[in-house]
Amino acid sequence: MRRRGSSVSDNKGRRSRAGSITSTTSVGTATIESIVLEEMKPRARSKSLSELDPVTNADVTKPVMYPFSAREKETLWSEYTQDYMGSCILSVDDQWMIDEATSQEVLEFQNYLRYNYEENKQFLKETNAIIQDLNRLLFIGDQVTLQTVDFQKKSTQLIAEIEQLDRLHEDISGNLTLFEKLDPIVQTLNTSSSGSIVTKDNFRHDILEELDRCLAFVHDPEHSSFKEIGIYRHRFKQCMIRALTLVKNYIATAIRELETALQQKITEKKKEQGTASASTSVLVDAFVYIQFEEDAAKYTGLFEELYTRAVKVQDQEYLGLLNDCYNQYFRSRSNLLNSVVQQHIAAQDTSKGCIQLAQSNIPYFIKLMEREYDIFRRLFFLAPQKCSHDVDNSTNLLSLSKWFEELLDPLYNLLRNKIIREKSISELCELISILQNYDDVEEFDAEGQTEESDMFHHDAPLQEKIHLGELFRPILEDAQTRLVFRVQAYVDEHIVSYKKTGRELTIGHRRKNSVSDPIAEEPLQQPDRELRGDSIFSLDNTTLTPQSHEFVYPPIVNAVQLLMKIYQLLNPSVFDDLANAVVHLSILSLHANFGNVPGVESKLYEIKNLMFLREYISTFEIEHVRRETNLDFSGIKKMFSRFMRGDNTKETIDTNFSAANAANPEQNRFMNLLLGSVPRVVNDYVDCRYEIQMALRNAVHEFIDESSRPFTKPLELYPQQSLRNVMEKFMRTLKNELPRLKPRILAYLKDDRILSFLLDGIQETVMKAYEQFYSRAETEKSEDIEHLVDVDVVISLWADQISEMISLDDPELDLDVYSDDEQRVSENGDVSNLNLNALK
Repeated sequence: MRRRGSSVSDNKGRRSRAGSITSTTSVGTATIESIVLEEMKPRARSKSLSELDPVTNADVTKPVMYPFSAREKETLWSEYTQDYMGSCILSVDDQWMIDEATSQEVLEFQNYLRYNYEENKQFLKETNAIIQDLNRLLFIGDQVTLQTVDFQKKSTQLIAEIEQLDRLHEDISGNLTLFEKLDPIVQTLNTSSSGSIVTKDNFRHDILEELDRCLAFVHDPEHSSFKEIGIYRHRFKQCMIRALTLVKNYIATAIRELETALQQKITEKKKEQGTASASTSVLVDAFVYIQFEEDAAKYTGLFEELYTRAVKVQDQEYLGLLNDCYNQYFRSRSNLLNSVVQQHIAAQDTSKGCIQLAQSNIPYFIKLMEREYDIFRRLFFLAPQKCSHDVDNSTNLLSLSKWFEELLDPLYNLLRNKIIREKSISELCELISILQNYDDVEEFDAEGQTEESDMFHHDAPLQEKIHLGELFRPILEDAQTRLVFRVQAYVDEHIVSYKKTGRELTIGHRRKNSVSDPIAEEPLQQPDRELRGDSIFSLDNTTLTPQSHEFVYPPIVNAVQLLMKIYQLLNPSVFDDLANAVVHLSILSLHANFGNVPGVESKLYEIKNLMFLREYISTFEIEHVRRETNLDFSGIKKMFSRFMRGDNTKETIDTNFSAANAANPEQNRFMNLLLGSVPRVVNDYVDCRYEIQMALRNAVHEFIDESSRPFTKPLELYPQQSLRNVMEKFMRTLKNELPRLKPRILAYLKDDRILSFLLDGIQETVMKAYEQFYSRAETEKSEDIEHLVDVDVVISLWADQISEMISLDDPELDLDVYSDDEQRVSENGDVSNLNLNALK
């Protein structure tokens, strides 16, 4: 049986041939004991193959299993063999092969192994020596490397210092070059006797641009530590001012000479052809515009140099030079245009109205400004590609706008003379509307414009380039000031000074306006339904017709028409103040003329007018409250009245006007009088809407009290008269007077809701008075107590009368009829009844 994995051949009878070292090793397989014994042997120095001797096991003194006993050895060996599952037990064949092998082959293999061992050991020793040499060489190399790195670092530092010094040398050379340019520039600017130097090509490159670089260098914060840098800033700036002054002088002189030459040509042409000829006007126009633009175009580049530096730096001295150029240009243009404008103004008919003069002159001056704007743009405006965030044409536009104000002085003077003499409010309102249109156009156009298009969009109208609203604002303010003055005069004449004629409450009365009241002649527009207040005392638009003005107080109509005419033509705060004042004065005028007039009709007249005023005032957007500051001198008046009307005896005077008593301050009556007499500052805030509301509430209460008086008057006769007579008069009055209320109310207020509201108020007042009368009569137990009617019965009778009265469209009542001019007082003191036939 052959062991698994064995390399022994199946040929048992033939000895294997000694071959290679590998085959020898495989055949002479050593046991565990032999390997251990071999390791325990002392090792000698390796020798050559010829010096190897056979090695015996004589040197082995101790077995491998020492110091175990025999029994322990057997146990360990059995456990060892069992761990390998019997794989280490030699088979019979293997054992036979081992026995057949000669011990010479084993010894040879052993010697060979010993030789290899000694050789490898020698190799290891030599390798260790080589490693030590290499370590020593590496250490030396590390030392060299460290020395090389240090050298490289020092070399790099020296190279960096050299490069820094080179750069410093270059910077110093460059900086010195800038500072060295100062003397040649100063010499050039000081030696130039004429301004023609600015026309040379090298002036821009050698002076202006070099000064720009030098100024940028000395103003750089990184160079602020340079020695005497402040001195060089001042010197370079003085050189730039000197250079720009030469540019300014050259441009101003050239424009002045151009103006003189053109003026001479215009004068000669006028002498040859006359001042009024059409050909002369054409030639003058050609000289003033075409010839001037062609000759002045040569100086555009120089002006651009001055303008760019002045706008970019925003230095006052630079801007002063720029303004000098502007002033000379605008002065020359004004001189050239003066004769043309004066000729136009002289041709105007000053007898025309203010509107006609404005409509004929404003377009002329707008056209004049458009032509001036085109010339100025071509000469002085920067091209779009040259504009930046720091430099644009805003300064040009601002200067041109200021000059346009001066150019419009003839128009200001012409219209101002007409405005201050204008008496018509309608003319002033129309003029303000015309002037306000230019502001509206500017606001509309500004919404869709970009920042650059409004500056270079040359085909757009002038309103998109120049703020015409600002230019015409002085005229607008004069017109608004005059309008406020005329409004105050109109209010004083037609509202405050109005006196009732006695025909206001008559049937068929119509407002007949005088010729001096042009505002009242215009038809009154109806108020917007959406802006009206939501109240029971609100009129429908259908009732606000010209025919419904039959019972409207003329000053109130005048006030409403005046406010509607000036609405949105004045400053909002000014209009609000005027509206509050006009409404307040209108209410005072109405109350002064009809507040003390007895009768139901006068109260209804007040209610209708207050409702009429409320409806129209609600359409105005009044946001500001009118504030009135007054001094109250009522304390002084009370003190003198008390002194004059009191008891002038000595005791009274001593009591009221004695000296101050420090022990009892309450007795200091004289001091209290003095303190109470000090004038006080009283601030009253007037709100027209609230004032109308309070006036309307008071008028309704007065109407209810006045209408209830005929019903409650018989009740006041008790107990002077018998209860029977009182009840008869009361019931007769209830039957006769109650149906008369409906036509009276509807004659002024054609609204069923208002009718019901007023009748309910009258009923509440009358029933309250009757309840008091009933309680008093019942308490006194009069002998005519059976004639006393219960309160519920009276209320029921009142309700039946109201229902019957309201259900009838045209009740035929036994009422007195009076003409338009007749008035008389009835039993209850009311004004005469209305003519109902005129209402049918």
